[in-house]
Amino acid sequence: MKKTLVIPDVHGTTHWKSCVDKIDEFDYIVQLGDWFDQWHNDWKEVNQIENLREFVEFKKKYNDKVYLLIGNHDLGYLMNEDMSGQQKEKFYDIKDAMKEFFPYMDIATEIDGYVLSHAGFSKTWMKNNNFKTIEDVNKAFHESQFEPFRFCGWNQFGDDVTQGPTWIRPYSLIEDMYFEKQIVGHTEVKKPFLLLRKGKYEIVLVDSKDHIKQYVIGDKIDNIEEVAKFKVHDKVEFSFNGEVKRGTIEVVDKYGALECDGPSYDILVPMEDTIYKHVEEKDVREL
Repeated sequence: MKKTLVIPDVHGTTHWKSCVDKIDEFDYIVQLGDWFDQWHNDWKEVNQIENLREFVEFKKKYNDKVYLLIGNHDLGYLMNEDMSGQQKEKFYDIKDAMKEFFPYMDIATEIDGYVLSHAGFSKTWMKNNNFKTIEDVNKAFHESQFEPFRFCGWNQFGDDVTQGPTWIRPYSLIEDMYFEKQIVGHTEVKKPFLLLRKGKYEIVLVDSKDHIKQYVIGDKIDNIEEVAKFKVHDKVEFSFNGEVKRGTIEVVDKYGALECDGPSYDILVPMEDTIYKHVEEKDVREL
């Protein structure tokens, strides 16, 4: 993969500005959206509209190298869609700004086989909306066909395969991947990166509580080591609620899920036809 700087959700922070002086160090810079809405929304500290405006100007200057993607918290203002943390008192100011900025934004981009978007693409969503390529999706977005991008699932947090590329959560995405390798923000993880794998499918999650920039360099994801002891298809035994079970590893979470700090696994127990999710490495043994 070409040397690429990936900047996750911003939410009113200014960490992204450290990349400006490093533009010559990278082949591409990709920002994954969510410029608006944070817990305290202190506009005296950071004017969220002007913060995005500065990045848009940065993109204009380096248009062939810089990609600006849109997140659900940005798109919500364009579509009059309600969501948690939305700034009602600033709604129309942000909406007007987004009308100005959205021509410079995309839903997704692809770099050397990795598809980058705010949240990811499921097979179900692509099929339901008759999309086949990223170009199809971006074209609809730029033609202001916003309807496919609305919140559309049953789960209140977006953990549903029917959700679109600004809303879907990783646990649903890994079960229904459209593109084999995807890099997304949207869902905060404890460590700087969380790598989910299932067979040939791979998701790299780059958002964190502090929304700090991260790097993706070549075929190596910077700051991710091969820390997991087991890999997909390994046959293992593990302890669950005091019982010993045997199965095959289906998914490796190198840095664990949100529930645990270390590596964890989703393990299929064939005799029960059941997948046990987020089994911590300390509870897993090689057969």
